[in-house]
Amino acid sequence: MRVHPLAVSWTILTASCLQSPTTASPEADATMAPSLEQSSAAERIGEAAQAAYEHTFHFVVVVDDDGNDAGGGWQSATATLSFVTWRGILPYYFTCPLEVGMPMRSRVHGRISPAYAARITAEVATDVTDSLEPEQDWQGRGVVFCAELRERMKKQLHEAPYQVPATVKRP
Repeated sequence: MRVHPLAVSWTILTASCLQSPTTASPEADATMAPSLEQSSAAERIGEAAQAAYEHTFHFVVVVDDDGNDAGGGWQSATATLSFVTWRGILPYYFTCPLEVGMPMRSRVHGRISPAYAARITAEVATDVTDSLEPEQDWQGRGVVFCAELRERMKKQLHEAPYQVPATVKRP
């Protein structure tokens, strides 16, 4: 049984074509950690005014950054991701609502723009979805799949290379 993340995969693939960093080799891409400098540089020179993944994960300010301390502010995005899994000729459709929140500035990254927040959220959603696909038969178990998706996304955002103190929960 295979879960097909139609909405997530299409969105992520489109977005990666628009704003992927230029490197000399595929090996360099695999070892390069996401960088705020790359994201900010793209914003400064106006590349890809708004990538496709920003429509899916549209981050908005919840708490303004007061500029004090090592980190501050809070931004969040709410999205509903659509999935389908097949058993024979019958499809099973389900959706996963989620809310992702992260600071606007952190000690590790400095400023975290809404565009960067959307990009890393989309990357993580795609990675986690791909890892969940072959694990088990999700037919009739969309709620369990969604809970696992949210938990793994939160864990991956907290770990290297992202290391963002993010929340991922049901809205």
